Amino acid sequence: LKAEGLKYTPERAQILDTIIEFDALFEADQLLDTLKQQGHSVSKATVYRTLKLLESAGIIQHVLFDREQAHYQLAIKAQAHKLQIFVSSK
Repeated sequence: LKAEGLKYTPERAQILDTIIEFDALFEADQLLDTLKQQGHSVSKATVYRTLKLLESAGIIQHVLFDREQAHYQLAIKAQAHKLQIFVSSK
């Protein structure tokens, strides 16, 4: 995040950590539900803003299957392990 000029906040770290754990495509609401199940108190607005930031930074990709629901995935699967080590070490 810092390399892309984005602030490294606890909320963004939680969101990115959770995204890295997903093995498949995910939806914003699925991400929010997972975060809440893990005990994180993050708002829906924060999740959507962070997804847009991560997408503009090239960390995640917006994938369209249909016009009704947006899906996301890590942009570079090979970097997922590196990102997880970096996020987990903070």
